Amino acid sequence: LGSGPGWISIQGSGDPDCWLLWYSPYHDKLSQVMEYQDTGGQLWKQGNYQGAIEQYQAALTLEPEGHTKGSLLHSVGRCLYNLSRYDEAFETLQGALPFLPGAHWTTAWTQATLGYIYLERGENEKAVEEFKAVIAMEATANSVAWAQDGLYLARGETPPPEIALASYSMDDDAEGNGNGYLDPG
Repeated sequence: LGSGPGWISIQGSGDPDCWLLWYSPYHDKLSQVMEYQDTGGQLWKQGNYQGAIEQYQAALTLEPEGHTKGSLLHSVGRCLYNLSRYDEAFETLQGALPFLPGAHWTTAWTQATLGYIYLERGENEKAVEEFKAVIAMEATANSVAWAQDGLYLARGETPPPEIALASYSMDDDAEGNGNGYLDPG
């Protein structure tokens, strides 16, 4: 058994398949972030958006990086949107974008939600830009359908029945599977 700053190693004696077990405070932090994120997701599914926001914000206090940070900001922004707190949602979602990958489902839903906030603000031209970006991204069928629906609304038109709000579920991930974090509100 050996140890050092931030890690512990254990090696099997005489075993050709000796192994190392690394301990890092980072892994504890990541585990806590994921726990908050999972609890937030459960609260979101229950419609408890404020409770979900509190869990996501607790995770953000642990200073996650990269896509994890972007995903948490996305989730906070979506919850704020579902609570009709559009200005806060807009700022949060804008803050998420630099941490999100290009054609990914979280990026698509973030941009689509920004499009709907632009609609709420009466900024239809900006909404159209966001919706077109989501459609071009082709990240998920449901995010594209929601963006297509928004595109019609931004143009003052009625969406055709095949893409109307009732014709799809917003609960999807990159594979089109339900993730339970989005609500057609």
